[in-house]
Amino acid sequence: MANNVDFKVDRANVERYKIKCRNHDCGFRLHASYRKRSDSWVIGYISQDHTCVNTNVSQDHRKLSYDIICQEILHLVDKDPSLKVKTIISHIVSTYNYTLSYRKAWLAKTKAIELVYGNWEDSYKRLPRFLFALQIYSPGTVTILETLRAQSPDGTCLQGNVIFHRLFWAFRPCVQGFAYCKPILQIDGTWLYGKYKETLLMAVAQDRNSNIFPVAFALVEGETAGDRHASIEIVYNNPANGWQNPPSTHVYCIHYIAQNFMREIKDNALRKTLVNSGYALTQPKFQYYRHEIVAANPDAECSYAHQDPLALLSPIYKAGTLLGVYNNAFRVMAKEDYWPAYEGDVVWHNDNMRRKKRGRPNSTQIITEMDHEKMVRKCGICREVGNNKNTCPNRGATSTNN
Repeated sequence: MANNVDFKVDRANVERYKIKCRNHDCGFRLHASYRKRSDSWVIGYISQDHTCVNTNVSQDHRKLSYDIICQEILHLVDKDPSLKVKTIISHIVSTYNYTLSYRKAWLAKTKAIELVYGNWEDSYKRLPRFLFALQIYSPGTVTILETLRAQSPDGTCLQGNVIFHRLFWAFRPCVQGFAYCKPILQIDGTWLYGKYKETLLMAVAQDRNSNIFPVAFALVEGETAGDRHASIEIVYNNPANGWQNPPSTHVYCIHYIAQNFMREIKDNALRKTLVNSGYALTQPKFQYYRHEIVAANPDAECSYAHQDPLALLSPIYKAGTLLGVYNNAFRVMAKEDYWPAYEGDVVWHNDNMRRKKRGRPNSTQIITEMDHEKMVRKCGICREVGNNKNTCPNRGATSTNN
Protein backbone atom coordinates (compact mmCIF):
# COMPACT_ATOMS: atom_id res chain seq x y z
CA MET A 1 0.00 0.00 0.00
CA ALA A 2 2.89 2.37 0.67
CA ASN A 3 4.11 1.96 -2.96
CA ASN A 4 0.58 1.98 -4.42
CA VAL A 5 0.92 -1.53 -5.87
CA ASP A 6 -1.47 -4.44 -5.64
CA PHE A 7 -1.38 -8.25 -5.72
CA LYS A 8 -3.79 -11.11 -6.17
CA VAL A 9 -3.96 -14.55 -4.57
CA ASP A 10 -2.71 -17.27 -6.89
CA ARG A 11 -3.29 -20.19 -4.51
CA ALA A 12 -4.62 -20.46 -0.98
CA ASN A 13 -5.41 -23.43 1.26
CA VAL A 14 -4.66 -24.63 4.77
CA GLU A 15 -1.02 -25.41 3.84
CA ARG A 16 -0.02 -23.06 1.02
CA TYR A 17 -0.46 -19.38 0.27
CA LYS A 18 0.83 -17.83 -2.96
CA ILE A 19 0.40 -14.31 -4.25
CA LYS A 20 1.59 -12.45 -7.34
CA CYS A 21 1.40 -8.97 -8.76
CA ARG A 22 -1.75 -8.00 -10.62
CA ASN A 23 0.40 -6.68 -13.44
CA HIS A 24 1.30 -9.61 -15.70
CA ASP A 25 4.56 -7.96 -16.77
CA CYS A 26 5.77 -7.76 -13.16
CA GLY A 27 7.72 -10.65 -11.73
CA PHE A 28 6.79 -10.22 -8.07
CA ARG A 29 5.95 -13.54 -6.35
CA LEU A 30 5.62 -14.67 -2.75
CA HIS A 31 5.11 -18.20 -1.42
CA ALA A 32 4.35 -19.12 2.19
CA SER A 33 3.56 -22.40 3.90
CA TYR A 34 2.25 -23.55 7.24
CA ARG A 35 4.72 -25.35 9.56
CA LYS A 36 3.08 -27.69 12.06
CA ARG A 37 6.14 -27.94 14.29
CA SER A 38 6.25 -24.22 15.02
CA ASP A 39 2.52 -23.67 14.42
CA SER A 40 3.24 -20.66 12.24
CA TRP A 41 3.34 -19.48 8.64
CA VAL A 42 6.80 -19.13 7.08
CA ILE A 43 7.72 -17.32 3.87
CA GLY A 44 9.57 -19.81 1.71
CA TYR A 45 10.14 -17.76 -1.40
CA ILE A 46 9.95 -14.10 -2.30
CA SER A 47 11.05 -12.73 -5.63
CA GLN A 48 12.40 -9.34 -6.47
CA ASP A 49 10.51 -6.18 -5.66
CA HIS A 50 7.75 -4.94 -7.88
CA THR A 51 9.11 -3.85 -11.25
CA CYS A 52 5.79 -2.43 -12.44
CA VAL A 53 5.01 1.25 -12.31
CA ASN A 54 1.45 2.19 -11.46
CA THR A 55 0.63 5.44 -13.20
CA ASN A 56 -2.92 5.49 -11.90
CA VAL A 57 -2.50 6.80 -8.37
CA SER A 58 -5.77 6.21 -6.50
CA GLN A 59 -6.93 7.86 -3.31
CA ASP A 60 -8.08 4.47 -1.99
CA HIS A 61 -6.49 1.02 -2.05
CA ARG A 62 -8.11 -2.28 -2.90
CA LYS A 63 -6.45 -4.12 0.00
CA LEU A 64 -7.39 -1.44 2.53
CA SER A 65 -10.64 -3.20 3.37
CA TYR A 66 -13.06 -2.17 6.06
CA ASP A 67 -11.89 -5.20 8.09
CA ILE A 68 -8.40 -3.70 8.33
CA ILE A 69 -9.86 -0.29 9.09
CA CYS A 70 -12.06 -1.86 11.78
CA GLN A 71 -9.01 -3.21 13.63
CA GLU A 72 -7.28 0.14 13.27
CA ILE A 73 -10.14 2.16 14.83
CA LEU A 74 -11.21 -0.44 17.40
CA HIS A 75 -9.61 1.42 20.30
CA LEU A 76 -11.14 4.70 19.14
CA VAL A 77 -14.67 3.27 19.01
CA ASP A 78 -14.16 1.67 22.42
CA LYS A 79 -13.48 5.11 23.91
CA ASP A 80 -16.15 6.98 21.95
CA PRO A 81 -18.98 5.03 20.22
CA SER A 82 -20.26 8.29 18.70
CA LEU A 83 -17.04 8.68 16.71
CA LYS A 84 -17.77 10.61 13.51
CA VAL A 85 -17.07 9.04 10.13
CA LYS A 86 -15.04 12.04 8.99
CA THR A 87 -12.78 11.52 12.02
CA ILE A 88 -12.19 7.91 10.92
CA ILE A 89 -11.31 9.09 7.41
CA SER A 90 -8.82 11.61 8.80
CA HIS A 91 -7.25 8.95 11.04
CA ILE A 92 -6.73 6.56 8.10
CA VAL A 93 -5.25 9.37 5.99
CA SER A 94 -2.67 10.08 8.70
CA THR A 95 -1.93 6.36 9.20
CA TYR A 96 -1.97 4.85 5.68
CA ASN A 97 -1.93 8.00 3.52
CA TYR A 98 -5.13 6.91 1.75
CA THR A 99 -8.48 8.66 1.62
CA LEU A 100 -11.40 6.31 2.23
CA SER A 101 -14.86 6.51 0.81
CA TYR A 102 -17.59 7.45 3.27
CA ARG A 103 -19.26 4.06 2.83
CA LYS A 104 -16.13 2.05 3.65
CA ALA A 105 -15.44 4.13 6.75
CA TRP A 106 -19.06 3.77 7.89
CA LEU A 107 -18.97 -0.03 7.41
CA ALA A 108 -15.75 -0.22 9.40
CA LYS A 109 -17.28 1.77 12.24
CA THR A 110 -20.40 -0.44 12.24
CA LYS A 111 -18.30 -3.58 12.50
CA ALA A 112 -16.12 -2.09 15.24
CA ILE A 113 -19.19 -1.19 17.31
CA GLU A 114 -20.45 -4.75 16.88
CA LEU A 115 -17.12 -6.19 18.06
CA VAL A 116 -17.04 -3.94 21.13
CA TYR A 117 -20.70 -3.92 22.16
CA GLY A 118 -22.16 -6.96 20.40
CA ASN A 119 -24.67 -7.11 17.58
CA TRP A 120 -28.31 -6.07 17.69
CA GLU A 121 -29.79 -9.56 17.92
CA ASP A 122 -27.62 -10.60 20.88
CA SER A 123 -28.56 -7.37 22.67
CA TYR A 124 -32.22 -8.41 22.66
CA LYS A 125 -31.27 -11.77 24.20
CA ARG A 126 -29.21 -10.07 26.93
CA LEU A 127 -31.94 -7.59 27.79
CA PRO A 128 -33.87 -9.73 30.36
CA ARG A 129 -30.70 -10.50 32.28
CA PHE A 130 -29.77 -6.82 32.32
CA LEU A 131 -33.21 -5.84 33.67
CA PHE A 132 -32.97 -8.55 36.31
CA ALA A 133 -29.53 -7.31 37.41
CA LEU A 134 -30.73 -3.71 37.34
CA GLN A 135 -33.44 -4.45 39.91
CA ILE A 136 -30.91 -6.21 42.16
CA TYR A 137 -28.15 -3.59 42.07
CA SER A 138 -30.57 -0.64 41.95
CA PRO A 139 -33.52 -1.54 44.21
CA GLY A 140 -36.71 0.33 43.52
CA THR A 141 -36.14 0.52 39.78
CA VAL A 142 -39.35 -0.26 37.89
CA THR A 143 -39.06 -2.33 34.70
CA ILE A 144 -41.93 -3.69 32.59
CA LEU A 145 -41.07 -5.83 29.55
CA GLU A 146 -43.89 -6.69 27.17
CA THR A 147 -43.34 -9.50 24.69
CA LEU A 148 -45.19 -11.36 21.95
CA ARG A 149 -45.43 -15.09 21.46
CA ALA A 150 -42.81 -16.55 19.15
CA GLN A 151 -44.23 -18.80 16.45
CA SER A 152 -42.72 -21.05 13.85
CA PRO A 153 -43.58 -20.56 10.13
CA ASP A 154 -46.39 -23.12 10.46
CA GLY A 155 -47.97 -21.20 13.37
CA THR A 156 -46.76 -23.47 16.18
CA CYS A 157 -45.96 -21.66 19.42
CA LEU A 158 -42.28 -21.92 20.36
CA GLN A 159 -42.03 -22.59 24.07
CA GLY A 160 -39.38 -20.64 25.95
CA ASN A 161 -39.07 -18.03 23.18
CA VAL A 162 -40.73 -14.61 22.98
CA ILE A 163 -40.43 -11.55 20.73
CA PHE A 164 -39.63 -8.10 22.04
CA HIS A 165 -42.61 -5.72 21.91
CA ARG A 166 -42.31 -2.87 24.44
CA LEU A 167 -40.20 -1.86 27.41
CA PHE A 168 -40.80 0.61 30.25
CA TRP A 169 -38.30 1.54 32.95
CA ALA A 170 -37.95 4.19 35.64
CA PHE A 171 -35.01 4.55 38.02
CA ARG A 172 -35.80 5.05 41.69
CA PRO A 173 -33.73 8.28 42.06
CA CYS A 174 -35.68 9.75 39.14
CA VAL A 175 -39.03 8.78 40.67
CA GLN A 176 -38.06 10.21 44.05
CA GLY A 177 -36.65 13.39 42.55
CA PHE A 178 -39.89 14.04 40.64
CA ALA A 179 -41.64 14.82 43.94
CA TYR A 180 -39.51 17.99 44.20
CA CYS A 181 -39.97 19.13 40.59
CA LYS A 182 -42.58 21.41 39.12
CA PRO A 183 -45.98 19.68 39.09
CA ILE A 184 -45.81 19.26 35.32
CA LEU A 185 -44.99 16.01 33.55
CA GLN A 186 -44.11 16.33 29.86
CA ILE A 187 -43.94 13.45 27.42
CA ASP A 188 -41.95 13.51 24.21
CA GLY A 189 -40.43 10.95 21.91
CA THR A 190 -37.69 10.48 19.38
CA TRP A 191 -37.20 8.03 16.55
CA LEU A 192 -34.31 5.59 16.82
CA TYR A 193 -32.02 5.34 13.81
CA GLY A 194 -30.52 1.93 14.45
CA LYS A 195 -31.17 -1.38 12.75
CA TYR A 196 -34.65 -1.57 14.26
CA LYS A 197 -37.07 1.34 14.10
CA GLU A 198 -38.49 1.60 17.61
CA THR A 199 -39.42 4.91 19.22
CA LEU A 200 -38.01 6.12 22.54
CA LEU A 201 -40.58 7.90 24.72
CA MET A 202 -39.48 10.01 27.67
CA ALA A 203 -41.45 11.47 30.56
CA VAL A 204 -39.57 14.51 31.86
CA ALA A 205 -40.15 17.19 34.46
CA GLN A 206 -38.46 20.48 35.32
CA ASP A 207 -36.81 21.71 38.48
CA ARG A 208 -37.29 25.27 39.72
CA ASN A 209 -34.56 26.49 37.37
CA SER A 210 -36.33 24.93 34.35
CA ASN A 211 -33.67 22.23 33.97
CA ILE A 212 -34.94 19.06 32.34
CA PHE A 213 -35.21 16.14 34.77
CA PRO A 214 -35.91 12.65 33.30
CA VAL A 215 -38.50 10.57 35.12
CA ALA A 216 -39.34 7.50 33.02
CA PHE A 217 -38.53 5.94 29.66
CA ALA A 218 -40.25 3.58 27.25
CA LEU A 219 -39.40 1.79 24.02
CA VAL A 220 -42.42 1.26 21.78
CA GLU A 221 -43.02 0.29 18.17
CA GLY A 222 -44.20 3.80 17.24
CA GLU A 223 -46.54 6.60 18.22
CA THR A 224 -48.38 9.64 16.89
CA ALA A 225 -49.42 12.86 18.53
CA GLY A 226 -53.05 11.79 18.52
CA ASP A 227 -52.76 8.44 20.27
CA ARG A 228 -50.20 9.86 22.71
CA HIS A 229 -52.73 12.27 24.22
CA ALA A 230 -55.40 9.57 24.38
CA SER A 231 -53.01 7.27 26.25
CA ILE A 232 -51.99 10.04 28.65
CA GLU A 233 -55.62 10.82 29.42
CA ILE A 234 -56.40 7.15 30.13
CA VAL A 235 -53.50 6.97 32.58
CA TYR A 236 -54.46 10.29 34.14
CA ASN A 237 -58.10 9.24 34.72
CA ASN A 238 -57.09 5.93 36.33
CA PRO A 239 -57.71 6.40 40.11
CA ALA A 240 -55.04 3.83 40.94
CA ASN A 241 -52.28 6.09 39.59
CA GLY A 242 -52.88 8.84 42.18
CA TRP A 243 -53.04 11.79 39.82
CA GLN A 244 -56.39 12.86 41.28
CA ASN A 245 -55.04 13.12 44.83
CA PRO A 246 -53.85 15.83 45.21
CA PRO A 247 -55.89 17.36 42.37
CA SER A 248 -54.03 17.92 39.10
CA THR A 249 -54.93 18.90 35.56
CA HIS A 250 -54.21 17.24 32.23
CA VAL A 251 -53.10 19.86 29.69
CA TYR A 252 -51.88 19.67 26.09
CA CYS A 253 -48.41 20.39 24.76
CA ILE A 254 -48.36 23.52 22.60
CA HIS A 255 -45.97 21.78 20.20
CA TYR A 256 -48.55 19.12 19.31
CA ILE A 257 -51.45 21.57 19.32
CA ALA A 258 -49.53 23.47 16.64
CA GLN A 259 -48.82 20.22 14.80
CA ASN A 260 -52.50 19.26 14.74
CA PHE A 261 -53.33 22.85 13.73
CA MET A 262 -51.05 22.57 10.69
CA ARG A 263 -52.63 19.22 9.81
CA GLU A 264 -56.10 20.82 9.58
CA ILE A 265 -55.52 24.51 8.74
CA LYS A 266 -52.12 24.49 6.97
CA ASP A 267 -51.37 28.13 7.68
CA ASN A 268 -47.82 28.77 8.84
CA ALA A 269 -48.46 32.41 9.77
CA LEU A 270 -51.42 31.48 12.01
CA ARG A 271 -49.37 28.67 13.52
CA LYS A 272 -46.97 31.24 14.96
CA THR A 273 -49.93 33.17 16.39
CA LEU A 274 -51.26 29.96 17.94
CA VAL A 275 -47.89 29.25 19.58
CA ASN A 276 -47.82 32.80 20.98
CA SER A 277 -51.26 32.27 22.50
CA GLY A 278 -50.03 29.10 24.19
CA TYR A 279 -47.17 31.00 25.82
CA ALA A 280 -49.37 33.93 26.91
CA LEU A 281 -49.10 34.50 30.66
CA THR A 282 -52.28 36.57 31.05
CA GLN A 283 -55.84 35.98 29.95
CA PRO A 284 -56.15 39.30 28.01
CA LYS A 285 -53.07 38.46 25.94
CA PHE A 286 -54.41 34.95 25.29
CA GLN A 287 -57.76 36.38 24.17
CA TYR A 288 -55.93 38.83 21.90
CA TYR A 289 -54.11 36.06 20.02
CA ARG A 290 -57.28 33.99 19.90
CA HIS A 291 -59.22 36.82 18.24
CA GLU A 292 -56.35 37.26 15.77
CA ILE A 293 -56.69 33.62 14.73
CA VAL A 294 -60.49 33.76 14.41
CA ALA A 295 -60.37 37.01 12.44
CA ALA A 296 -57.84 35.63 9.97
CA ASN A 297 -59.46 32.21 9.63
CA PRO A 298 -62.86 31.53 11.26
CA ASP A 299 -62.42 27.80 10.63
CA ALA A 300 -59.47 27.81 13.01
CA GLU A 301 -61.75 28.14 16.07
CA CYS A 302 -60.86 25.07 18.12
CA SER A 303 -63.04 23.40 20.74
CA TYR A 304 -60.45 23.90 23.47
CA ALA A 305 -59.92 27.58 22.72
CA HIS A 306 -62.60 28.50 25.30
CA GLN A 307 -60.48 27.17 28.17
CA ASP A 308 -58.77 29.73 30.36
CA PRO A 309 -54.99 29.44 30.79
CA LEU A 310 -53.96 27.64 33.95
CA ALA A 311 -51.40 29.35 36.16
CA LEU A 312 -49.50 26.91 38.37
CA LEU A 313 -48.16 28.37 41.56
CA SER A 314 -46.11 25.98 43.64
CA PRO A 315 -43.65 26.05 46.54
CA ILE A 316 -41.37 24.14 44.19
CA TYR A 317 -39.33 27.31 43.72
CA LYS A 318 -37.83 27.12 47.21
CA ALA A 319 -34.10 26.42 47.44
CA GLY A 320 -34.60 23.43 49.72
CA THR A 321 -36.91 21.83 47.21
CA LEU A 322 -34.33 22.18 44.45
CA LEU A 323 -31.78 20.26 46.53
CA GLY A 324 -34.31 17.46 47.02
CA VAL A 325 -34.46 16.87 43.26
CA TYR A 326 -30.83 15.74 43.07
CA ASN A 327 -30.44 14.33 46.59
CA ASN A 328 -30.97 10.72 45.42
CA ALA A 329 -27.87 8.99 44.12
CA PHE A 330 -27.61 6.13 41.64
CA ARG A 331 -26.02 2.94 42.91
CA VAL A 332 -23.04 1.52 41.06
CA MET A 333 -23.97 -1.49 38.93
CA ALA A 334 -21.56 -4.43 38.77
CA LYS A 335 -19.96 -5.57 35.55
CA GLU A 336 -21.75 -8.10 33.40
CA ASP A 337 -19.54 -10.96 34.61
CA TYR A 338 -21.06 -10.57 38.10
CA TRP A 339 -24.69 -10.40 37.04
CA PRO A 340 -26.92 -13.20 38.34
CA ALA A 341 -28.00 -15.88 35.91
CA TYR A 342 -31.31 -15.50 34.11
CA GLU A 343 -33.40 -18.60 33.45
CA GLY A 344 -36.49 -17.12 31.81
CA ASP A 345 -37.65 -16.98 28.20
CA VAL A 346 -35.26 -16.03 25.41
CA VAL A 347 -36.16 -12.64 23.93
CA TRP A 348 -35.79 -12.35 20.16
CA HIS A 349 -35.87 -9.31 17.91
CA ASN A 350 -38.94 -8.44 15.88
CA ASP A 351 -38.24 -8.85 12.16
CA ASN A 352 -41.22 -6.63 11.33
CA MET A 353 -39.47 -3.68 13.01
CA ARG A 354 -36.25 -4.11 11.05
CA ARG A 355 -35.38 -1.42 8.56
CA LYS A 356 -35.69 -2.73 5.05
CA LYS A 357 -33.13 -0.43 3.52
CA ARG A 358 -29.50 -1.39 4.01
CA GLY A 359 -26.85 1.05 5.16
CA ARG A 360 -27.11 4.28 7.09
CA PRO A 361 -30.18 6.57 6.79
CA ASN A 362 -29.83 9.18 4.07
CA SER A 363 -31.34 11.83 6.32
CA THR A 364 -31.90 12.19 10.05
CA GLN A 365 -34.89 14.50 9.55
CA ILE A 366 -38.37 13.03 9.88
CA ILE A 367 -40.97 15.19 8.15
CA THR A 368 -44.17 16.10 10.03
CA GLU A 369 -47.07 18.42 9.33
CA MET A 370 -45.18 21.34 10.86
CA ASP A 371 -42.64 21.06 8.02
CA HIS A 372 -45.35 21.47 5.37
CA GLU A 373 -44.27 25.00 4.53
CA LYS A 374 -40.64 23.91 4.10
CA MET A 375 -41.64 21.03 1.80
CA VAL A 376 -43.31 23.33 -0.76
CA ARG A 377 -40.90 23.79 -3.65
CA LYS A 378 -40.92 27.12 -5.43
CA CYS A 379 -39.40 28.19 -8.71
CA GLY A 380 -35.94 29.69 -8.41
CA ILE A 381 -36.82 32.44 -10.92
CA CYS A 382 -40.39 33.58 -10.25
CA ARG A 383 -40.66 32.09 -6.72
CA GLU A 384 -44.07 30.61 -7.57
CA VAL A 385 -45.35 27.13 -6.71
CA GLY A 386 -45.79 24.75 -9.67
CA ASN A 387 -42.86 25.94 -11.76
CA ASN A 388 -39.16 25.21 -11.83
CA LYS A 389 -36.20 26.71 -13.64
CA ASN A 390 -36.88 24.62 -16.76
CA THR A 391 -40.65 25.27 -17.06
CA CYS A 392 -40.81 28.85 -15.74
CA PRO A 393 -42.52 31.24 -18.21
CA ASN A 394 -40.06 33.95 -17.17
CA ARG A 395 -37.06 31.86 -18.14
CA GLY A 396 -34.71 33.80 -20.40
CA ALA A 397 -36.57 37.05 -19.87
CA THR A 398 -34.34 40.08 -19.52
CA SER A 399 -34.79 42.46 -16.65
CA THR A 400 -36.28 45.88 -17.45
CA ASN A 401 -35.01 47.45 -14.24
CA ASN A 402 -32.03 49.75 -14.59
